[in-house]
Amino acid sequence: MKEIKFVSHLSRNIYLYFGLYFAIFFIAGHQISLQQLLLGLIAYFIGYAPIYFLNDYIDRHEDTKHKKSNLYTHIKRARLFWIIACTAISIGVGLSYWIDPRSVMLLLIMYACNILYSVEPFRLRNRPYLNLIIIFIIYAIKFYYVALLLHFPPLSVPASLIIMSASLGALSTAFYKRHIQRQKVSEYILSILFAVAWITTIVLYNQLFFLFFPLIFILVYFHFKYKTKQIPIGRYQLFYFVYSIIVWLVQSQFAVLI
Repeated sequence: MKEIKFVSHLSRNIYLYFGLYFAIFFIAGHQISLQQLLLGLIAYFIGYAPIYFLNDYIDRHEDTKHKKSNLYTHIKRARLFWIIACTAISIGVGLSYWIDPRSVMLLLIMYACNILYSVEPFRLRNRPYLNLIIIFIIYAIKFYYVALLLHFPPLSVPASLIIMSASLGALSTAFYKRHIQRQKVSEYILSILFAVAWITTIVLYNQLFFLFFPLIFILVYFHFKYKTKQIPIGRYQLFYFVYSIIVWLVQSQFAVLI
């Protein structure tokens, strides 16, 4: 089954949102109401969506040539495409400000970083090393942004968790696109950075052991399995999300029993 790029990207944001919530729940016992949890998710989901509209507009000709899914070509009407994108920006910024005014600045920084990533004359996605550096930065900012949406002090999120997650995001991107362009040096550097942060996180915060333990084995599997073909990333994201929910439910129940 052909993977729909936009759906896969948005799904990834949902998984990341809950992944951070599970992590700070285990570490700090942080809990918020279901209403606040869902409001933050909606703000993140809608607020970040315009980035994919921008990327698909920039890549519309390339995606058409290679027969890839693309929002611009799916919607077909340029005016409607931009109305949806601008509406999403307005709602995302508005909800983010309502939840925590500081989060708006982080959302705008992510918009700027993605412009650097996609738009000429910058187009960092086509520049080796710089493309993965900007992806690392975007993922790090995402976590601080989500922390604010979850009403959790962003500076209280462990640095090792941020580094682990950001390096995982950049490394996953490198693996996902290695069938087009291999960046061996970047992969090795990111792999080392991830491994160090992963070990540090599960040693210092043993409550996160089961939540994050499989990650390094998944990356090793990706490294050997998908050397010359694209990873069906959406499928693996869904599997890991289901696993994370099971871990959260089991550990939460265990904590109640204790």
